[in-house]
Amino acid sequence: TCGCHRTFQAAGATVVSTVNVRARLEAGTCDGVKTLPTVTFDREMTFYFDDEEVRVVALPVGHTDGDALVYFRKANVVATGDAFVSLKTPFSSKYAGGKLLGLSGALRRIVERVPADAKVIPGHGPEATIADVQQAIRTLDEMQAAVAAQMKQGKTLDEVTAAHVLAPWKPFIGDDEAFYLRNFYAELEGGSGAAPAAGGATSQRPAPESNGR
Repeated sequence: TCGCHRTFQAAGATVVSTVNVRARLEAGTCDGVKTLPTVTFDREMTFYFDDEEVRVVALPVGHTDGDALVYFRKANVVATGDAFVSLKTPFSSKYAGGKLLGLSGALRRIVERVPADAKVIPGHGPEATIADVQQAIRTLDEMQAAVAAQMKQGKTLDEVTAAHVLAPWKPFIGDDEAFYLRNFYAELEGGSGAAPAAGGATSQRPAPESNGR
């Protein structure tokens, strides 16, 4: 977040981000004081320090358009940022260029690049596992398919909402059914395609807790 950049840099740290994150900060589309990362990348980077290999890999557009995973190879730990949260099913942020239809693709990148037994440190919530990330992928794909099936039948958003199509996934999404339904419908209607992990328009939901997003 913007404020954290300033705090870390004041302490002498080098702040690294994806190209998109710096671009958003330069454009002023982030709350707080604008303090820019001094090192950027568009795909991935590897750092070596304290006898540890740290891989930083950019993720496809999902929660935002600037997410990255940070994998500590020796410790076998991955920090996902808000691309994955363990409190509930991950969500997208229109504020930062996120795409609900891209979430499962971003999570798949994590699964592909990290060992199955790695410890997962999510953006919000307790420590998780790669199996938890895979569960989130299934939930997102299944909800998307359910909404797409209703749209294929010509159902309006109001009709799909009244049918409580996403009710079977309440254990995973809590009281956020309206958010996922509304935004899946909008992105699919926008011509992004009905296949899981496709790209699409943006959406927004409040974060589980305030952290400058």
